[in-house]
Amino acid sequence: DDDDHEDGVGGGPSSSSAPASQITTVDAAITLSHDLSLDLMEVNLSQIPPVIKAVDFDKHLYELKKKERKNITKKKKEGGGAISDRPLKEFKFRAGIDDHDLKRKTDNMRGYLEKGHAIRVTLTARKHMLNADEGAIVTTLERVKELVGELAVEARALKANERKSYGSLLMHPKKSNN
Repeated sequence: DDDDHEDGVGGGPSSSSAPASQITTVDAAITLSHDLSLDLMEVNLSQIPPVIKAVDFDKHLYELKKKERKNITKKKKEGGGAISDRPLKEFKFRAGIDDHDLKRKTDNMRGYLEKGHAIRVTLTARKHMLNADEGAIVTTLERVKELVGELAVEARALKANERKSYGSLLMHPKKSNN
């Protein structure tokens, strides 16, 4: 069996008692890994002779997790991956919101859509607003859609309660054909 000794990545102290790789028996590999407080890990058991290596398994797992975190961060920076990989941003609007406040919130929404985030729009209406306009949340939703424009598509239609005083919908960024 081939025992490939790894002292670790990142400039750890190198052990002069074990060569970088050597062909040895299984018993010798077990003894060597035990003496160095390392674990034996299979590399390729179907090869002749089978290849195993002595590693600090906790450090090996740490390096794998570190690499995965780095890949996730890189994917987020590049804007790749599925919509569900990115955080969902929620924007709350009250029916009858002033035009200036609505524009400010939708401009913020547009920024997140341009970055590729999914958006949940939550609309609420108070009773006096519903008395004045029964479809107050639908009216507000139409104003939001008008200001967001072509940046988003409805992923899930408006879900409202019985009194039409509360509703929410999900919007995804529209894919560009560049």
